[in-house]
Amino acid sequence: MRQVDDGQLVIRAEAAAWLARLKADDRNDADVRGFKFWLSADPRHQVAFDAVTSNWEIAAVAAASRPRADGQPVAVRRALVLGGLAASAVVLGLAILPRGDPKQVTYATKVGEQRRVTLSDGSSLLLDGQTLIEVAFASARREVRLVRGRANFDIANDPRRPFVVMSGYQQVTALGTAFDITANAAGTSVLLIRGSVEVRNPRSRLGTQAVILQPGQRLRFAANGDVIEDAPDLAAASGWQEGRIYLADTRLEDAIAEFNASNPRQIVLVGADVKDLRISGIYGAADPAAFADSLSNILPVDVSIAADKIVIVRRRQTPATRG
Repeated sequence: MRQVDDGQLVIRAEAAAWLARLKADDRNDADVRGFKFWLSADPRHQVAFDAVTSNWEIAAVAAASRPRADGQPVAVRRALVLGGLAASAVVLGLAILPRGDPKQVTYATKVGEQRRVTLSDGSSLLLDGQTLIEVAFASARREVRLVRGRANFDIANDPRRPFVVMSGYQQVTALGTAFDITANAAGTSVLLIRGSVEVRNPRSRLGTQAVILQPGQRLRFAANGDVIEDAPDLAAASGWQEGRIYLADTRLEDAIAEFNASNPRQIVLVGADVKDLRISGIYGAADPAAFADSLSNILPVDVSIAADKIVIVRRRQTPATRG
C-alpha cells in the first residue's frame, strides 16, 4: 500500500476544510481571498482540492440517490457531507480555518521608502521601495506573498509552522534563516544570506523539484524562463539595505531600475540603443543625480538633470571636419 506522509495528510485536511468553508451558507469575500492565497501557496494544494471536491461530489450524489425513511431533503444530506469534510480536519488536529482571512495583513512602501516590519512570530522584514507584501499566518503555516519589489527576510525559527514566501510561481520555504527576494520585470531572484531555504518553481525547468540553497547562493528565475544559479558578492548584493547600490558590469537599464525604486525623481532612458550599455561602481542609492552625472564621463551618453526627472540619451556623434 502506498504510504501517505504527514505533510500530505495535512494538505488533504486543509483542502477538505476549505471546501467545507466555501460551500457554507455564510461564506464571505474574506473566505474566498484566504482560499486563493492557500491554493497558490503550493502546487500540491490544487491537486488535493480537486481530489476532495471530486470525492464530495460523488458522496453527495450517492446521498441524494438513497431513499430516506425520514424524508430528509437533499440539501440537508449534502450539508451533512460537508460537515464530514470539515470534521476530517478536526480529527487531524488542524485549527486551520479561522473565520475570515488567516490573520492576513498587507504592507507596502512608496518610491524611495524603506520600511522595517516585525511580524507576530518575531520574524523581521525590511522592505525596499515600491514593495508590496501580503502576510497570512495560520496555526499550521506562516505565509507571505511578495507581490512586487524587494525584501529581506530574517525568519524566526518555528519547526511546527513552516515559513513560506511566494513570489510569482516561486515558493521559498525558510528553515530558520535570512534571505533576500526580488521580484521585478526581469524575473524573480532568491539570495540566501544565512541558514537554508528550499526553492520550488513548478513552471520552470525545475518542475516540482526542490533546490536547497547554501549561504551565498542565488537562484534567479528570468522572465524568459531561464534559471540561473550564481554566487554574487554578498556585500554588493545586499548593499541596498544600507543605502548603497553596487554595480558590476550591470546593464544600464537594470542599474536605472535600482535607482528608480529608491527615488521619487526618476531616471528616463531615451532610445533602445542605450539600455545594454554596461556600468560598474558603488553609488549612493539616494543620489540619482550624482550617478547620472558620472555616466556622461564614462559612457557615450548625454545627461539632462531637471527637478522632476533625469533624462539619458546616447551622445550624438560630431561630424568629422573635412580638410
